[in-house]
Amino acid sequence: MIKKDKGVTLVALTIAVIIILTITGMIVYSAKDSVYVKNLTNMRNDISNLRDKVSLYYSEYGEIPAETEYPNISNLQSAGVIGANDTGKFLIIELENLDGLTLNYGKDYEKYKAHDYTNLTDLTDIYIINENSHNIFYVQGVSVKENDGTKIYYTDYTEGDTEAVILKEIGKADGSYDESKGVNTPKIDTENGMQLVKYDETTQEWVEDMTNTAYNYVEQTGTTENGGTSEWANAKVTIDGVESYFVWIPRYAYKIDSENQTIDVKFLKNTGVEATDGTICKYADDSSLNTSTDYIIHPAFTADVENGGWDTELPGLWIGKYETARSDSEGTTQGTSTTIKIQPNVTSWRNETIGDMYTYAYNYARNLESHMLKNSEWGAVAYLTHSQYGRNETEIAINNSGSYITGISGGSANASLGAPTYEYNTTNGVLASSTGNVYGIYDLSGGAYEFVAAYYNGSSALSNGSSFASQGGTSTKYATAYTGTIESSAFKYGDATYETSGWNGDDAYFLDPFFDRGGSCSYGSIGGIFYFNHNEGNSKSSHSFRICLVAQ
Repeated sequence: MIKKDKGVTLVALTIAVIIILTITGMIVYSAKDSVYVKNLTNMRNDISNLRDKVSLYYSEYGEIPAETEYPNISNLQSAGVIGANDTGKFLIIELENLDGLTLNYGKDYEKYKAHDYTNLTDLTDIYIINENSHNIFYVQGVSVKENDGTKIYYTDYTEGDTEAVILKEIGKADGSYDESKGVNTPKIDTENGMQLVKYDETTQEWVEDMTNTAYNYVEQTGTTENGGTSEWANAKVTIDGVESYFVWIPRYAYKIDSENQTIDVKFLKNTGVEATDGTICKYADDSSLNTSTDYIIHPAFTADVENGGWDTELPGLWIGKYETARSDSEGTTQGTSTTIKIQPNVTSWRNETIGDMYTYAYNYARNLESHMLKNSEWGAVAYLTHSQYGRNETEIAINNSGSYITGISGGSANASLGAPTYEYNTTNGVLASSTGNVYGIYDLSGGAYEFVAAYYNGSSALSNGSSFASQGGTSTKYATAYTGTIESSAFKYGDATYETSGWNGDDAYFLDPFFDRGGSCSYGSIGGIFYFNHNEGNSKSSHSFRICLVAQ
C-alpha cells in the first residue's frame, strides 16, 4: 500500500501566496491611505486653529491680521472651493500677529517675512484669508486618495458646502458661550427661517452676516448721543415670505443700586450661574440671596415659570425689534391681515383685545416658541438697556408718531406730538434705540402702549384675556400670574416694576387685572422703559404688543 503525502501541494501553495500578497497590498494601501487622512486632518486642524486666533484678533482690533494680497488663486477657482461669499481680495495671514499658534503647514511664511522669494506665487506652503468672508485656504492644498485617483483639498470643507462652514465653523450661532465675545452666541434656527444679519452702512440695509460675528456686547463709551458702541445681535426671520426682525438678549445677571438708580450687568456662560469674570451669581429664589452684594440671574432666562421664566434654563431670548404690525401695514395704514410683520416704518397692530394679541403672537412661529412678551421679558430688555451695555442710564427718546409708525424717534425723551420725527437709522432716530445705534430695540418708549402676557389672578375681570388668564390661574412659560393682594403681588424680581418703580420719572401703576408697558406717543417724559400701568385688556386704538422667540 502506498502512503499518501501530507505536504503542501503546488496549487495550495500558489493560493496561499496570492492571499498573502493581497493582504500585504491591502496593508500597504491602508498605510498610504492613513497618511492621506493624516495630512487632511493636519490641514483642517491648522485652519481651525487659525480661525479661532483670527476671530480673537478681529474681536479685539476690528480687522483681520492680513495686509498683503496673494495674486493667484486660479487653483482654488479651478477646484471650485471659492464660494459666493468669498468676494474681494485674498490676503496672506500675518502669523506673527497671532499668539500661541502652532501649525502643521505654512512654512513658506518664513520666506515671506524674510522676502526670500522672487514672486509671491512662489509661496505655496502658506495660508490665505478672504477679506470679506474670512474663509481660510491653504494655497498648496493636500492630496487625498479617492477611488482610483487623488483629490486636492484647499480648505476644511468640500465644494458646495460653503453654508456649512459659515454657519458651523467660522462663527457659532448655537447659544453657546463665546469667550472672544464675552457673551452667549445668538442661537439661530436656520431650519425655521432665522438668519443672522448686520447693518450695511453703505446701502443702509440689513444683510446676512455670513461669519456670524456682527455683534459686540461691549460697555458703552462716551455718550449715547454720540452713537452707542454696544452692538446687539440682530436676526431676520422669514415666515410665509414675510420678513421680521429680532434682537438677541444674552443670558445675564444683574445688581441694582436703588439709591443711584443704576443697574450693573454681568453676562453668564452658557445656561449656568458663572459670569464671564468668574463671579458665581444667584437665582432669585435662593434663600441666601443678598441683593446688596449678589448678582441675580435674571428670571426670564431661568427654569422658573412662576417668576416669569421658562421650563428650561435659557442661553438667551429673541425680542421683537419693533412693535408688531400686520403684513399689509404700510406707513399710516394698519391693514387687515392676520400675518405678522416686525419692521420699521409700518403701523403697529392695534384695536385687538389682549387675549387676541396673545393668540396671534402664539401662532406666529410655533417651531420658534413664539409668544407675547411677558412682563419678565420686558424687564430683561429694560435692565440691559439701562445698564452699561445699553443706553447706560440715558433715557431713550420717545416714539412720538401719532400714527403709531414703528421705529420713529422724536429726538428726545420729551418730544411731543407734532414735533419733528426721525426714522430709525438717522442720527436722531437711533436715540430711540436701546443701544443708541441701529442694533438696538425700538418703540420701548412711546409709540403704542404694549400689552404684556401678565395678569393679576385675584381679579374677576379677566374675560378680555381668557386665552391665557383665569381667576386663580397659575403661571405658564407663556404668561405670568401675579397672586396675593395687588400690592404684594407687585413684586417679582427682574420685571421692571417694584425694583425700578418711578425711575426716569416714568409713571408706575400696579396691575389690575393686566399690564401695559412703555407709555404712548403722547406721553413724553413720563413714558419709557420703566413705565407700567394697569388696564382691562379691551380692544384699544392705542395698544399694541411685542413678540418673543425661543430658538430651539
